[in-house]
Amino acid sequence: MKDSEIETKLREIVIDICKYKLPEITIKDLTEATQLKEDLDFDSVDLVELVFRIEDTFNLSISDEESDAFFVSFGNIAGYIQNKQK
Repeated sequence: MKDSEIETKLREIVIDICKYKLPEITIKDLTEATQLKEDLDFDSVDLVELVFRIEDTFNLSISDEESDAFFVSFGNIAGYIQNKQK
């Protein structure tokens, strides 16, 4: 899968998770620097849902240690998935 496809799918997942808290957010609002907790108000339940959806969508297995280390910003997550797909 191309990097741009990974980023598009990831954007769709993130938007879907935060659509009730932040209904005004759009795909264009998500940049590499977007912070999940600070900018998108993600809590622990949102992060767990994100991990499950990424595992399902990209056929990955993500440990708790990996999610704690990489699941900080949109760019970090996209890079993590891109590296795992290679």
